[in-house]
Amino acid sequence: MSRRRVHKRRSARVNTTINERGLGTLLDGLKVGVAYLSSYGRILFCNRGFADLLGSPAHRDTAGLHLSTFVSAGSWPSLNAALRSATSGPAEGELRIDSEAGTRFLRLNLGPLVSSVFPGAEIHATAIEITDVVNANAAIRQRENSLRSLAARILQVQDLERRRIARDLHDVTGQEMAAISMALGSLLNRCQSSPTGLAKDLSDSMNLLRKVQDEIRTLSYVLHPPLLDERGLGSALEWYVDGFRKRSGIEVELKVPQNPARLPVEDEIALFRVLQEGLTNVLRHSKSARAEISLSIDPFEVELSICDEGVGMQPDKLARTQSVETGAEFGVGIPGMRERLGQLGGTLELQPRKSGTRLVARLPRGRTELRHEPVESVQRLDSEHSPRIADQSAPPRKRILVVDDHEVVRQGIRTLLNHQPGWEVCGEASDGGEAVSKTMALHPDLVLLDLTMPGVGGLTAAQHIRAAGVHTKLLVFTTHQYPGLEQVIRAAGCDGYIQKARAGQDLVSGIRAVLEGKSFFPQPTISSAMP
Repeated sequence: MSRRRVHKRRSARVNTTINERGLGTLLDGLKVGVAYLSSYGRILFCNRGFADLLGSPAHRDTAGLHLSTFVSAGSWPSLNAALRSATSGPAEGELRIDSEAGTRFLRLNLGPLVSSVFPGAEIHATAIEITDVVNANAAIRQRENSLRSLAARILQVQDLERRRIARDLHDVTGQEMAAISMALGSLLNRCQSSPTGLAKDLSDSMNLLRKVQDEIRTLSYVLHPPLLDERGLGSALEWYVDGFRKRSGIEVELKVPQNPARLPVEDEIALFRVLQEGLTNVLRHSKSARAEISLSIDPFEVELSICDEGVGMQPDKLARTQSVETGAEFGVGIPGMRERLGQLGGTLELQPRKSGTRLVARLPRGRTELRHEPVESVQRLDSEHSPRIADQSAPPRKRILVVDDHEVVRQGIRTLLNHQPGWEVCGEASDGGEAVSKTMALHPDLVLLDLTMPGVGGLTAAQHIRAAGVHTKLLVFTTHQYPGLEQVIRAAGCDGYIQKARAGQDLVSGIRAVLEGKSFFPQPTISSAMP
């Protein structure tokens, strides 16, 4: 062999070594993990970033190792399939690594190598860590599952409550009304025959009527006390606690500031519901003879606490109540109250005591709240609502008006929508007439409109809105599904509809589609399309 050929080969080896070192130095400076792999997963070269992602302390020693030594056993089959696919074209793989801190997730972008300075290298790979994304998605799925479970329990409790009210009306009020009817019938007969005893029969009938009125008033007040609207939370708490003492025989001490400041309507309702739920638990579960309730309001926070001296809760059960997945054993009370306060930026805690349990609800002060005001008041404030730009540097939030005659449905919709970035529920309406007025006043980007409501229905409201020249998006939210429904909705100028039975699947995606300028008309199922 000539000296010239020997010299050329030595120069080629030197140049190759220099190129490898230069390439390695260049790749080590990248934050992204880079590697050359064989088709069966052996690492022939990797930069420092790739070795760090694998958790290998000395990245130079990583070359020659097999990927299967790093990944969890369950994730290897899918990764192996991605490697095989990458020899002929781009592919993606996921690499799971079990560590003391938990499972870590890497995303690999793979592709074939046309030529390589590393013998046997067939695939190039880049790796980035996606552990935070995977965990965030898992948390979102868990929360969505929790919300679906909570929504199902709310509907069950609503049905049970309706049955209880119907039974009370039938067994108590209905029977007393029947007695009044019989007494008045007897009075009529006596009037026709003899006036003797009229005063007594009239007195008995009046007493029965007063009793029925008191029972209906009590039922109405328990569902929603007018004092809450007229005089505020402090007066409503005093009224409810006084009635609870008489009904239960439990001694209750109430500490409320003198002339407490009025809070936003939703805050006062939420705290009143916490009081109802807390005292119900004291009566049913604590076996306590007394309770203490305290309301404190400072410039930054409102706190309502309910303490009992009962049997308390076991630590494991108490810990489960703090989880988002509380399970059916706690019904809808504690999870429902926690979710309701969470929507307002507040918290709900159960704290063990030496004897008994302390329930603490906290809400921040200083939030901007949409209070339930008459439409005339909203219209007077129209200039404050439109345009409304809170932050010039941030994109404007999409504002949604929710229209439904059922409060529980509106609350459920708000629960689903409040977690969507870039959206806000700017108002609520309970009938079509109010929907038209608030649309004119608030100028929402989208109106979510129930079809069947007392008074003015949803389609009529939609026609009035379109006739007024308002170009807001209109999305129908209905239980109905019948042939021709889509044509009727289109004729009213609406942009689509969502069935309430599929709200969990379609509500967010339907609103997003309509806000993006598209229509949303789901295909009817065979069963729902039947007459």
